[in-house]
Amino acid sequence: MNRGREVRYDVIRVVAMLFVIAVHVNPKPFNSFPWFKDVFDYIVYTCNGMFFMLSGLFSMKKDYSSKEDYSVYYKKKVVSILVPYIVMTFLLHGYDYYQSGRVFELRLFVEETINQFTALNSEQHLWFMYSLIGLLMSAPFLSKMLHAMSDWEVKLLFWLSIGWNTVSIYLINDLGWNFHYGKWIMASWTIYFFLGYFHDRMICEKDKKFWYIMGTAGFLITVLWQYILPVENHSDKDFAPAYTFFVMGMYTFLFYEVKISWNWLKKVIAFLARHSFTVYLIHYLVLELIGQVFYQDFSAKAGFVLTYMVCLISSAAFAVVFDFLMSKLVQKPLKKALKI
Repeated sequence: MNRGREVRYDVIRVVAMLFVIAVHVNPKPFNSFPWFKDVFDYIVYTCNGMFFMLSGLFSMKKDYSSKEDYSVYYKKKVVSILVPYIVMTFLLHGYDYYQSGRVFELRLFVEETINQFTALNSEQHLWFMYSLIGLLMSAPFLSKMLHAMSDWEVKLLFWLSIGWNTVSIYLINDLGWNFHYGKWIMASWTIYFFLGYFHDRMICEKDKKFWYIMGTAGFLITVLWQYILPVENHSDKDFAPAYTFFVMGMYTFLFYEVKISWNWLKKVIAFLARHSFTVYLIHYLVLELIGQVFYQDFSAKAGFVLTYMVCLISSAAFAVVFDFLMSKLVQKPLKKALKI
């Protein structure tokens, strides 16, 4: 992979991180304009799909042809993903435990934190970890399958996935048709995990206009579908085919059209990208600590912008400290012990 491609992936990673924070900053200054709020939400919620696309891309680069490939892959994921997530879960629950005002009991705290890790995090901003860990575990096997497939087979898998989701989401969830078939392998977040690989292998620069057109069409369909159907019939937009095309269009646009020529900006983007995972984990707590303080003294627009900027800067600062300590105290010793 050349440096230009690395910069472009870092751009996508940073944009997704910025969008995640925007999702969680509330209230938004345009809540009184539902149509504008919907448009804003559809744009920033592309962060979810793009996050899983990047995760799939980098997890399925290899075809895992040896035992060593599997061993190194799983060891690296434990050190880089699982361990920081476990430590962060203890820290976040420790803060909640302190805020509750209860007398500290070690056994109770450990039991609650384990329950937080195994189940309760799914109800908060860390919901994505429950899909991500399973997908990362599956990645070597899925990668081996995809690498063994021809280009036309990969394309067939993509279009079958779009067809299946068209039926299962639009006809069943939205329009209420009876359809009890299930277990398609590319449902839910798995399709975005696959799309990261698909984009890297199947989409080149000459194809970008097609994906811009499909992305724009997908965005318009998503917005219109919101107003055509009664509110109670709206399903999760993330997996709807039109929205999938919009996410693909956004990802392709960021990949091909965002050109970074200044070295200092490349360094800033690379810096933020390196710490983006920790920002995902911590930013929600930062927002809780900030609360509504800026909305009290400023207009709704200024309050939103100030809250967003303070959250971003504070989360990035915390991430730098957390990642440094994790690297020095935990990850480097683990890497040495695991010989990776």
